[in-house]
Amino acid sequence: MEGDDECEKGECKTDSEELIEEVKRRYRSIEELKKEFADLNLNVETDFEIMTNLITEYKETTSTERRAVILQDLEYYVHQVDNAVDLERLGGWEILMAALNDTSEALQTEAAHVIGSAVQSNPKAQVAAIDHGAMQLLLHLLRTTPSPSTQKRALFGLSSLLRFFPYAQKKFLDLGGLNLLSGLVQEDTPGRMPLQIKSVTLLHDLLIEQRNALSSPEAIDDQSEERKLQYEKINLAPKMVEQGWCDFVPKLLEISDHDTREKVLHLLEVLLPHCRHFKSNRALLDRLASLSRDYHSLATEESSDAGNIDEYFSSLESLVDRILSQI
Repeated sequence: MEGDDECEKGECKTDSEELIEEVKRRYRSIEELKKEFADLNLNVETDFEIMTNLITEYKETTSTERRAVILQDLEYYVHQVDNAVDLERLGGWEILMAALNDTSEALQTEAAHVIGSAVQSNPKAQVAAIDHGAMQLLLHLLRTTPSPSTQKRALFGLSSLLRFFPYAQKKFLDLGGLNLLSGLVQEDTPGRMPLQIKSVTLLHDLLIEQRNALSSPEAIDDQSEERKLQYEKINLAPKMVEQGWCDFVPKLLEISDHDTREKVLHLLEVLLPHCRHFKSNRALLDRLASLSRDYHSLATEESSDAGNIDEYFSSLESLVDRILSQI
């Protein structure tokens, strides 16, 4: 037969040979893939190169809109620790300081956002920011801008700069930062509540951070010893007492939102050793007793719900009762 004749001439292929040829037709060779990837790698920019181009373009353009977009792009990259450190040698801090000083709210807002992201959990970037005057400019921005969104970003920048950096915390107090937050928290202005609660949360965290640092075991090296000495110089709680926080923090308990009230309760608990007249504040004691009853009822309802394992209100009841027991 015709097929047999072809096989006799050596033109008939086995099933395995046909499979190999089919694979070759459908898939490129390893050599082809290697060449393609090599060509692609030639065009891939590193983060450093991208940041260099962004900063160069920022300096060359005069468009406020384009500069704001560039800062947004830059913020994406500085989340990485090494990229944030590279801001120093790229001249990035200079453009950020200039943007904070600009008359454009958009540039001020985006610059504060970049700073907050760059210095977050990044000691080297925190030091660079302090050296370039970021603390003063962020405080000035928070004090003078009428824009709530800009204030929010300025406070984010400050919060990131202060956390676990006792030198910056001391500088913050010396520059009147606590006075500024005290004024913000006492303002009775519509729309201020989110900023006020962020201020309360920041101060609570700083007090806890300082307490933990000072109550830790003996320092294991010179650096940790130096940090402990720096924390000892931060008189945050006494200054808060001087500026009336013992009087106006209890008033914040009238806020109806449970999450917000929880933050106030945590700050109240940390201030207990410093605010001695809490025990004679009848309005505070009555309010705490009322909250204890309310949260007990909510916790009872919470526990009766078989599908609810959160125990959120139970934790709030415990927090209130703990405060009452310590006053």
